[in-house]
Amino acid sequence: MNVREANADDASAVAAVARESWHAAYDDLLSPSVVDETVDAWYDPTDLREQIAQSGEGGSGVYVAEIDGSVVGFAHVYGGSDGRNDASTARSTAATAERELGRLYVREAQWARGVGTALLDRAATDLAADGVERLRTVVFANNDGGRRFYDARGFEVRGERTEAFGGERYDQLVLVASLSELRSE
Repeated sequence: MNVREANADDASAVAAVARESWHAAYDDLLSPSVVDETVDAWYDPTDLREQIAQSGEGGSGVYVAEIDGSVVGFAHVYGGSDGRNDASTARSTAATAERELGRLYVREAQWARGVGTALLDRAATDLAADGVERLRTVVFANNDGGRRFYDARGFEVRGERTEAFGGERYDQLVLVASLSELRSE
């Protein structure tokens, strides 16, 4: 497996991984049609190319994991807490020691094979080198697999929020981990 910084040519592969992993993880929670709507809105390849081009600004980064030359997972660390990665977010977070892991998804066939951990480790290593101390992420409160993944790596619940998908509100947990205490499992 190779974990590297994403480039613009990876945008379509990242979108495909997002669609597959969202359906595998969230069809029972949200419904397949809501998953498709969300993936279409959040993972448009044109938008992904722009986000990848902005990697490195304000503590952001997009990483992909490849096996035999195929993208099987990705992670996206944002400079800000609102999921945006633009100049205003970079300025507002430049002095902070916390970043958000807004996206970490892996093809279902690669779940529990170390791909997610490798992506998280790469992002954490780069962030720590930039002086970032903590990493924050959000999971659905009833996403047992996601919660187990983050719990095993040292993330702790620091808050709760709700977010709307398909007109329904869903409970989410805000998780935070110290990069110096992050565990690879």
